[in-house]
Amino acid sequence: GFFFFFLPQELTPQDLAAYYPEIAEVQGKCRFDGCCHYKEPDCAVKELLATGGFSKERYERYLMLLTELLEREERY
Repeated sequence: GFFFFFLPQELTPQDLAAYYPEIAEVQGKCRFDGCCHYKEPDCAVKELLATGGFSKERYERYLMLLTELLEREERY
């Protein structure tokens, strides 16, 4: 089957984390302000992944959506 998911135009890569309670819980605990929880070092979300506080599958879905938002930002 097909799966279509519409991301609102006003949603930014930085806003996406707010839709994940696991990420929102550690927001602000990363080394860098504005951390997208992807490639940045000393990311609190990566620590959550390592300790089992955030499932790998949910994180992979987060990355899929984040990538789409980042690509959309580059296009416009």
